[in-house]
Amino acid sequence: MRAGNVPAAERAAQRLSLEAGLPPNAVVFNTLIRGYCKLGMWGQARAMQVLQDMRAAGCKPGVDTYTPLLEAAAEALGEEEPRQAISLVTDLP
Repeated sequence: MRAGNVPAAERAAQRLSLEAGLPPNAVVFNTLIRGYCKLGMWGQARAMQVLQDMRAAGCKPGVDTYTPLLEAAAEALGEEEPRQAISLVTDLP
């Protein structure tokens, strides 16, 4: 993922899950979320979907999950809107 190819990293994680029976853990999900958040608006939308996938897989989101989401939301909304950025994350199901 150092090359920035987050979709390829996600496909590799999916392949490991399907072919080797190794489901992604919190570290994998957090890495994908952090990578997608760095890709701008499209990536942030995909990061939110990865968060949903994380929850569906039974992994509990934590500080390492929410930090990149909050940072990306704050950057997208501007420094004047920190409450709005926080509400984007706290209003999640």
